[in-house]
Amino acid sequence: MHVAQIETLEEAYRVAKKNGGAAGVDGQSFADIEQSVRAEFLAVIRYALETGSYKPMPNRRVDIPKGNGKVRTLQIPCIRDRVVQGALKLRFYLP
Repeated sequence: MHVAQIETLEEAYRVAKKNGGAAGVDGQSFADIEQSVRAEFLAVIRYALETGSYKPMPNRRVDIPKGNGKVRTLQIPCIRDRVVQGALKLRFYLP
């Protein structure tokens, strides 16, 4: 199973969508992707991986207040990066 195979990217997208989560710095949500064409979204990722032009985007930082008056900073990757991370996980960490 190769990271850039469309089947791998589709499975990584399915897992990321199942986990849900907020949009990253690009503001793109799963609803946005589903409303357009998911196949095209994955094809663009595949092309970027195959050509070596893929560059991850910065994470969106969100401060969550804690009970003691401090904050916890979350870093939220964009969906595109979550899909690539998931594909790598599928490729290298599952039997």
